Amino acid sequence: MERDQQSHYSDMAQQFAQLKTEFKADMAHFTSSQSVDLIEKLFAAHKKATIDLPQESIIASLLYPGMANRRAMIMTPEHSTYDWIFDTTSAVPRPVRYIPWVEKDVGIFWVTGKAGSGKSTLMKYMCNDERTRAALAQWAGSRKLLTASHYFWSLGSPMEQNYSGLLRSILYDIFRSCPALIEPICKLRWAEALQGKDVRSMPWEDLQLQDCIKTLVTSNLEVEGQTPCFCFFIDGLDEFFGDKRLADALVSLADTGRTKICASSRPWNTFEDAFVASKQRGSYLELHHHTRPDIAKVVEGELGAKLIKINRTGAKWNSLVQDVIDRAEGVFLWVTLVLRNELIPCLESREDIQFLKERLDAVPSGK
Repeated sequence: MERDQQSHYSDMAQQFAQLKTEFKADMAHFTSSQSVDLIEKLFAAHKKATIDLPQESIIASLLYPGMANRRAMIMTPEHSTYDWIFDTTSAVPRPVRYIPWVEKDVGIFWVTGKAGSGKSTLMKYMCNDERTRAALAQWAGSRKLLTASHYFWSLGSPMEQNYSGLLRSILYDIFRSCPALIEPICKLRWAEALQGKDVRSMPWEDLQLQDCIKTLVTSNLEVEGQTPCFCFFIDGLDEFFGDKRLADALVSLADTGRTKICASSRPWNTFEDAFVASKQRGSYLELHHHTRPDIAKVVEGELGAKLIKINRTGAKWNSLVQDVIDRAEGVFLWVTLVLRNELIPCLESREDIQFLKERLDAVPSGK
């Protein structure tokens, strides 16, 4: 993606140079009949030099290696679509207030859950689903809706773990969707780009990024007659490496009235304390309490289907399926590891039910 941006920037620069050459050639043979064509080329050259190139170079400067790595790794679930997240009528095991929050509320919606419970999969699903987009459009009303996402990853590069990476991801997504915001948000870099400086290679400092984000969400800007509003999806706060006041910073960011944030993390005390207002409003979700039906689909789809295929049916085999569902305790990762590393290999070796139950009992439950 970084090479694509650099290639695109290079292509635009070459186009601009070609326009200048053509314009000089036309001026040498200028006649009144050519005036319209010359004016059009002049405006095109001016736009490319003063708008397109600064926009593209500033966007390229925000891009960093690995920016999309974690997001790309998160797979679409095979056995479940997480449709229950959009259900506003179910109260089992407890009401889900995601859509009411998207349609009407501001602030933070907190998705929390045990490690391996599928938070990242759910976050990507919510972020990309058209039902989220439709609900956000209802909240935005006549305003211009802009969204961005970031996925922290503790196994990634430093930029995938720190605050600078988060801010750059948000600005990158917003500016790509709405380039008209770049000039009023990045005035200094814009001026430097107009002076001919290669701002793509200029480093970003955290304070500069913070100022840009603050200006973005608090200024009375208009884009094509519309005031922008924002929704950010931020996954894996517990995989962030840096100042532990990140959650408080997000609360402040979402307290502007024009910004809402859907964030996920493990149920650590630092997030419990920071998102207490979200819990009081019901704008939170404890994922591991909602995943039993989805886990049942996975277990029945993999283990149950395997049992049928090798003709092992009946009450004792059905009880094995239920034991796996019960012991998972809402943790998808536990299910995946137990099925693929323990039970299914044993079935393929034609082990008996007692052996499989002993293997299952030897594995700690998905707490």
